[in-house]
Amino acid sequence: MNEYTAIKVDWWDVPGRDEAWKAREIANLGSEEAFNQQYGCQFLSSSSLLLSSEDLIRMKRNEIDFEFREIDPLDDLCIDYSALRWDPEFDMDLIESENEFFVIVVDIGEGIGKDYTVFNIFKIDCLPISDMNKITSPSSILDFFSLNQIGIFRSNLHNIDDSSKILYALCVDVFNQENLRLIIEYNTYGSHLLKNLVTLYPNTNDFDEEVVVRYYHRIGAKVKNPGLRIQKDSKKLFCEKTKKLISQGRIVLKEKSGIREAELFSRNPNGTYSAQTGNDDIFMTVVNSSSFFDTLDFSEIVEEYYDLIDPLHQKSIDECIESKYKGDNGGDDDSMFDYF
Repeated sequence: MNEYTAIKVDWWDVPGRDEAWKAREIANLGSEEAFNQQYGCQFLSSSSLLLSSEDLIRMKRNEIDFEFREIDPLDDLCIDYSALRWDPEFDMDLIESENEFFVIVVDIGEGIGKDYTVFNIFKIDCLPISDMNKITSPSSILDFFSLNQIGIFRSNLHNIDDSSKILYALCVDVFNQENLRLIIEYNTYGSHLLKNLVTLYPNTNDFDEEVVVRYYHRIGAKVKNPGLRIQKDSKKLFCEKTKKLISQGRIVLKEKSGIREAELFSRNPNGTYSAQTGNDDIFMTVVNSSSFFDTLDFSEIVEEYYDLIDPLHQKSIDECIESKYKGDNGGDDDSMFDYF
């Protein structure tokens, strides 16, 4: 609230500065970390950051200001939902398609101005053919499908009940529940949210509990329960998996606030990961989304979606997998087609 206007010019925005220039400057300065501090507006040690500078630069180049859109079922709630914003390039009509699949990753805050409630909305897509070479050791068609960010709700002022009503409306009245999955972090607030989703509007509740992805909540458990319970060790594993998936283009972020959090998400002295300054609620939903790739829900969706993609993509996927098996076995192997 003053006359100061922030302006940021990234090094690649300056004429004449390309990858060749970057390589020369790294040689002159002695390290990529020094280059990032001098030119990259990156003041954390690159060795401690979860994501590589290449991945961060690629995300920065593709970042978009998400925009608010009026949605009739949400208008009917009489709750401010302006914190829900969408990729301006995303066609909202796709939400109603029977051939499109979506994932909403949820982290709930109290709504008292501290931690944020986040609904990170992703569309399941097939990798572009140009990115398929990033999958160096494909084991099945699952390796060629990604989560692309299309929307986000982020607020630390909505209480749990109001957040529950907005999420319920998204699930029941906006998206097709048969083509939607929810990943909800199971903690004190997450369990409250789950209870709300199935008890709101007791006489007319249409929320389908099968939408919520189930996980084992402890080591040795034999039954999966709704929600994702994050432990210290599993968080580290999910962070490393997230790094790999982002590098492969299998988790695609576009919204500015989340990318800003990604730039500051790094390893602490105790070996865990978190934001070194500010919040990391958005990026933690990204980390939690990495768990989805190992679920039966993801496998079943990909199996169905694979039959719907265009033949050129199918052929490219089959050729990538076939070349992998030829390299391993020295010849054709019918088992390469036993994807599931």
